[in-house]
Amino acid sequence: MLFISVIFNINKGLKATLIYVLGWSFVCLFLYIMQIKSLYIQSGYIDLVLIAFAIEAVLFTLSLANKYKELKLQNLNYENMLLHQNRLAKSGSMIVNIAHQWRQPLNSLSYILINLKSKYESDNLTKEYFYKKFNQANEQLQFMSKTIDDFKDFYTPSKKKEEFYIKDSIQKAFTILNADIKQKRVNVSFDFHANEFLKVYGISNELSQVILTLIKNSIDAVKNENEPFIRVDVSSDSTWIKIEIEDNGRGVKAKDIPNLFKAYYTTKKEGFGIGLYLVKTIIEDSFMGKVEVKALKKGIKFIIFLEKSF
Repeated sequence: MLFISVIFNINKGLKATLIYVLGWSFVCLFLYIMQIKSLYIQSGYIDLVLIAFAIEAVLFTLSLANKYKELKLQNLNYENMLLHQNRLAKSGSMIVNIAHQWRQPLNSLSYILINLKSKYESDNLTKEYFYKKFNQANEQLQFMSKTIDDFKDFYTPSKKKEEFYIKDSIQKAFTILNADIKQKRVNVSFDFHANEFLKVYGISNELSQVILTLIKNSIDAVKNENEPFIRVDVSSDSTWIKIEIEDNGRGVKAKDIPNLFKAYYTTKKEGFGIGLYLVKTIIEDSFMGKVEVKALKKGIKFIIFLEKSF
């Protein structure tokens, strides 16, 4: 029966089952060939059945451990795939944000060139005026270069954990969404009720991804409000850092709250249902923190708890 089970499972590629069945097959074959039971009875040793139970427990434990390792690896690959899909899904809007970020400095560069040309053609171009405009143009170019660096850093995958300033990570998310915030005319406040040099241990880009996801959700939620606002508050105590993100948007129903962080669960028609799932996964797995959600009378509030890095 055991060897039939082995043959049945070979094509299915079930490693854990194969380890268990093969192990017992060899044990049973060995006991049968060596006639161990007769030897045990003659020698007055402990009943062979009890030994068999012990061996079975060991084999079963090894089988479960192997299966757990496989499932853990599959889950990790699945989460990485979801994170990648989530970033790809947002890449279109990010390109739009870059275009918006660049529009103003490009207009400024255009005016600078027009002014220089006008001064030159009228023979009024002085050395002082030239260097003044040169410095203005250089400032705009540096701003554009920094914008590209911010976007590049955000989309460059990194798994290196290190200490980083939490304020810098949050501001990086604001930089990415700045154009979207201005376009939707959302009033955003960012209050840092803590030491500016407050640090956490983890991956900075992943925390930026969490903040970006929550703020982007809030922007979508408040887009039809007369006076849309989003509040981001950071505070801390002796152990924890608390990040609160609140908006006055459409909110969610009480029945939806327990399901908000589940994969592929969404309350939006155009949603994928992976954004909040990744938020919870990153906060709990990468930062060993926790995330909560509260339905407000008008809007919603997300609260993130992160352990301080001392």
